[in-house]
Amino acid sequence: MFVKLAEKAVSGRLQALLIAAAVGFMPMLSWGAAIVIALVALRKGSAEAMWPFVGAMIPAGIAWSVGDMSAVGILFCGLAGALVLANTRQLGMALPAIAFVAVLMKGVVGFFPEQTALLYEQYSMMLEQLKSDGFEQINIETQQFVTYSIVWSSAWLGALSLLLARWLQARLFNPGGFQKEFHQLRLSPLVTGVLVAGVAAGQVVPMLEGTLPVFVMPMMIAGFGLFHGVARLKRLGTTPLVIMYGSLVVMGPFAMLLLMVAAITDSFSNYRDKMVPSE
Repeated sequence: MFVKLAEKAVSGRLQALLIAAAVGFMPMLSWGAAIVIALVALRKGSAEAMWPFVGAMIPAGIAWSVGDMSAVGILFCGLAGALVLANTRQLGMALPAIAFVAVLMKGVVGFFPEQTALLYEQYSMMLEQLKSDGFEQINIETQQFVTYSIVWSSAWLGALSLLLARWLQARLFNPGGFQKEFHQLRLSPLVTGVLVAGVAAGQVVPMLEGTLPVFVMPMMIAGFGLFHGVARLKRLGTTPLVIMYGSLVVMGPFAMLLLMVAAITDSFSNYRDKMVPSE
């Protein structure tokens, strides 16, 4: 179904616009409109990507009017990542670009406190309902957390949209291309240094407060790519991957830290190249 929709989206401007608009109106799946935009951008370039972008902005604009700015953030992040990927052919550049746009989104959100107040009010009402149903542990203490959640969802769902769009593009036009690209995903030392500096700055610079998950995102995804690539090179099967994802669930932040450290050191050491036997 998704492949058929993707095929329709890249077949014409009107189809792309209508599909992006329709997906944008779907509850819980509205972020999928960014997949359509990214797919068209990857396949046909920035000019053609404006058609699904316009279509997706209709439901995103309605969401904005009631306080949810994350839909707009996801669209911009997905588009930015797709344009960088289309021009550089490097996921290791596209993912940091998404993080950069998400950080800018934090500044934009700050200019519209009345919008976040609306969203906070909606969340508060939802939490009160959940508490009345017995979920006493769930709580959102500040409106600031709502602002952070908009930025986090923009970065992570924007990145997920880009990855799914790239997978669909490969599925339609270059079978196996995405797997190879993902297995080779590696951040450059310069990009890694900037991201680590961003993590550190987020702890001391008020303007960057709450951006930790944004700067972490490219390193986490690079870590996933590293583990998948090593498992493929060494023909280890799926067992190491199951262990890795299981440890993320069981061990949480500690496993995430190990994954990030692996990605950071890989940017300087390039483990996969060292595992390929020399001819």
